[in-house]
Amino acid sequence: MTLTATRPRPGRTPRTPRSRTRTRSILLTSSLTIAVAAVLLPFYWLIIAATHSSKEIFDSPPPLLPGGHLRRTSPPWSRRRGSATSSSTRC
Repeated sequence: MTLTATRPRPGRTPRTPRSRTRTRSILLTSSLTIAVAAVLLPFYWLIIAATHSSKEIFDSPPPLLPGGHLRRTSPPWSRRRGSATSSSTRC
């Protein structure tokens, strides 16, 4: 019985398991990067929109960096309790 070596086709290099692993790794990394960006982008826009006025948000092109309106739009828990009209408990 004679052993003959198989030759690769001309102009084509044989794929090794290492090159398959590298290609798979590149595809996985790029897919995960796109997925993470798609998840985090709305949160980033939420922060940008919270720090700009309505007029600035809808300008063209929209702002990409936080603005100076963050202190003006304070969260409800940081406001003083006695400043608004409070309803008293009625029996």
